[in-house]
Amino acid sequence: ASANTSASAKDLTDLDPSGACKDVVQAHCAKEPLGDGRLAHCIREINRVAAARRETTDVPPECLRELGSFFRKSIGKGMRKQYANVEPVPGFREACNVDSVSRCPGMVGTDLMTCLRQKKALLSARCRSKVFDFQVHQAEDVLLDEKLRKACSSELTSPGNCSKETLPGAQKACLIQHRVELSASCGAELFRVEQESGEDIRLNLDVLAACKSEVAQFCSNTEYGEARVLNCLWEHAQAPRNKEFDGKCRDKVEKLTIRSLQDYRLDFRVRQKCSADIDQLCNEERAKVDNMTLAQLFGGMDADTGASYTNGSSGQVLR
Repeated sequence: ASANTSASAKDLTDLDPSGACKDVVQAHCAKEPLGDGRLAHCIREINRVAAARRETTDVPPECLRELGSFFRKSIGKGMRKQYANVEPVPGFREACNVDSVSRCPGMVGTDLMTCLRQKKALLSARCRSKVFDFQVHQAEDVLLDEKLRKACSSELTSPGNCSKETLPGAQKACLIQHRVELSASCGAELFRVEQESGEDIRLNLDVLAACKSEVAQFCSNTEYGEARVLNCLWEHAQAPRNKEFDGKCRDKVEKLTIRSLQDYRLDFRVRQKCSADIDQLCNEERAKVDNMTLAQLFGGMDADTGASYTNGSSGQVLR
């Protein structure tokens, strides 16, 4: 028998090979040794490839639920002792061992990943790549982002709306679509995720999926990161008489670009490249907007206080 089939079903460092994912394991991951989340990562990759190709996945819903549950338990805050050997993404431990100790001493689980993400520019290239891979994993499944999951628990678990979404990235896209209906705490965490996602279109999976052919046709020579691909898509989408640009992609690119112009924190390039100028020239305006609620920033009703704001004040720093 292989390592998969002979291992105990109670082995908590990987998916149960005799559980809901049994058929997928036998068909696609039989050569993977059990442990360290290898089966889980193997199945996740199968699902990712199918989604990227816009094909129907071979992974059944009950297996996807078990897969998601496993990752949430293994990557959660205060990582449980029995999951200590599960990597958030393959190769993370080796690539980020030195950076974890030097940049985020004593941290584990979600706290460690949050620290590394915040200090990504200071990390070694290998570790930075693995941290980005985990950001993609979180983009696929927002429930892996503990702060967002807790703040948006009712929006993500109650019947209707976003709880029904199962495709990679669909729940995040759903929350963004319904942002004006969210609680203040959920909206605030989603705003944080939007800021982090502004760095790379690969963290906005719904946009990337809708624009797959456009990226290949118009932006194949554009390097990912620093919002370069989104800017490339925007320029080609606005080109006169560009009939080769799909309407769905155009709509998503325009919405994401317009959103990034509403607040300096949502525009990755402004936030990174103009930081010193904002400190020097617009410090007072930044202090004002940084302390505003989302309703005050973008207009609308505050879900917690009931206060209503006709016009937002988010553009003060950019102006």
